[in-house]
Amino acid sequence: MTNLTLAVDSDILRSARKIAIDMDTSVSAMVRGFLADLVEAQKARHREKLEKEFFSYSDAHPFHLNGEQWNREGLYDR
Repeated sequence: MTNLTLAVDSDILRSARKIAIDMDTSVSAMVRGFLADLVEAQKARHREKLEKEFFSYSDAHPFHLNGEQWNREGLYDR
């Protein structure tokens, strides 16, 4: 784990500490959780984009095997 120094308005930090106490956690844990959620959401958006591009490509370029055409819809019909 690496330390990070942030500049935060004192009123915001005071309120965040109260929230952390109510949640039985720390401000540091809340910030770590926020950043982890942010990274995971970005990864999910990237995966969705790649999936969409893959399916778009596969729909435009059907796969042929032994004279039979395979595409996404055909595979799901089985």
